[in-house]
Amino acid sequence: MMEPRIFVVPIVAVLLTAAHFVYSAHPTRATQEVVPRPEVGPVPNSGVEIVGTIAYGEQRDVEYANPAKYRALAFNGESGEDVIANVAASAMNRKAVAWIADDAFHRWEFPVADSSDGVTQVSLTLPQRGTYYVIVREAELRDATFSVSIRTTKSHVAAK
Repeated sequence: MMEPRIFVVPIVAVLLTAAHFVYSAHPTRATQEVVPRPEVGPVPNSGVEIVGTIAYGEQRDVEYANPAKYRALAFNGESGEDVIANVAASAMNRKAVAWIADDAFHRWEFPVADSSDGVTQVSLTLPQRGTYYVIVREAELRDATFSVSIRTTKSHVAAK
């Protein structure tokens, strides 16, 4: 006759191993690694590469080449500001596509004016104070250079 201990030990070992696998495969929020957003460089798991900053009234050139499906310029804004970004392709056979996104890339505003001359305009009323991004790419993912400018129509900002 077999002793029950022989079966109990392997079963307990299997259950403990299974429990360890379940808990290690699904870490709690406290143990998940937080990846900080870079000031310049690729944003993990997004396809976005931050290439610099821009301020109201400035113009910046952005070199675009795929991979890194999107290029972004960061800017700071205040709640209620109406921001307008203009993105122009330097070559006539290139077409700019642009968005404005919040710091978490959750809110992407689509172009309000899109013309055949390679210029795209996008606008957004900022919902809160923070860092935002003008995100650009070439419509067919071809290499291109874009001229990006932003302005605000909020009168209190222009008076600063």
